[in-house]
Amino acid sequence: EDGPWRMLGILTFLDPPRPDTKQTIADAKVLGVEVKMITGDHKVVAVETARVLGMGTLIQGPAGLPMLGDGGSVPSNLPENFGALIVPSCGFAQVFPEHKYLIVETLRQVGFRCGMTGDGVNDAPALKRADVGIAVQGSTDAARAAADIVLTGEGLSVCIVAIKISREIFARLKNFLTYRIAATLQLLFFFFIAVFALPPKQHYQENSILGMDRLSTNPAFGGDPSLGVADQLWPFAVPRQCWKCPTGYTGSDDPRFARFREVLQTETVLTTLANSSSLQVPTMVS
Repeated sequence: EDGPWRMLGILTFLDPPRPDTKQTIADAKVLGVEVKMITGDHKVVAVETARVLGMGTLIQGPAGLPMLGDGGSVPSNLPENFGALIVPSCGFAQVFPEHKYLIVETLRQVGFRCGMTGDGVNDAPALKRADVGIAVQGSTDAARAAADIVLTGEGLSVCIVAIKISREIFARLKNFLTYRIAATLQLLFFFFIAVFALPPKQHYQENSILGMDRLSTNPAFGGDPSLGVADQLWPFAVPRQCWKCPTGYTGSDDPRFARFREVLQTETVLTTLANSSSLQVPTMVS
């Protein structure tokens, strides 16, 4: 109708985050993971979203962010020129795909291990450049192709579980290596003293030295890897090359091998006892 404008109502815009997003961000901070928001939405929307999620309200606009040079070249000295702006910020708004890429690149050059989540084509360059690119559920084919990990479930809470499991695995590996190194050093020190202080008899010298070499190798590797140097009477075992077998030796079923069988079995028992006794000491001490 012709005439003055009349106000009929207000249509609000709201892009609410997922219900579990706030708790996921809080859990990430407890684990020492800093979370930053990168969005193409307006700065006002980004500030309100960050406030609701408890991320802080220091949101940077596109002004002052790095830009690609001529021919798509990455600017030099990103940490020196833009590190002071990007590192303390809680998020970035109204950005383009090149901004996302350069923000990730700056954080990596500063020294951070950077993970990036995204779902669209505009996130693909940053997903590819990040140390770990994570494509969320419902991502485009371009985002999935650029990412290292593709989530099949909703939300990002699974990332927190993955971080915890990964840290547990690395902690176990570290503890295992520490234990093995300590046990190996103890055993090698014992053999070093024994070889020089108590030299074996001449007729048994070769077999004793070879046996000590194997004893010092087993604790270093331990478990299944030590099967590679095992000298058991099994088809899959690696045969010892140093035994002076009779001419025409055809295998362990050869009757002429009987006199070597007893020696092999005896040495195997001694190997097991030596490993058990020497490796129990650091276990009891710890």
